[in-house]
Amino acid sequence: FFYAGARTLVVSHWDVSDDATATLMADLFKFKAQSAGVGSLEALQEAQLKMLTEARTEGDRHPRRWAPFVVVGEARGTP
Repeated sequence: FFYAGARTLVVSHWDVSDDATATLMADLFKFKAQSAGVGSLEALQEAQLKMLTEARTEGDRHPRRWAPFVVVGEARGTP
């Protein structure tokens, strides 16, 4: 991906449900779009916190739904 020109990747350490992934990625990109200068690291953190605060069940709050995601390739402070 980096060879092809990607500067940043958001990857998962394990399988995550499709609905949890879709929710998290949609919120991540929404946070990035709404706030100039916010990088993927900060946007991912905000999306994860939103998943926790808006969870309707303990299962929705469980780390298996939000914790496996990490940002790779982004220098600190780079949008």
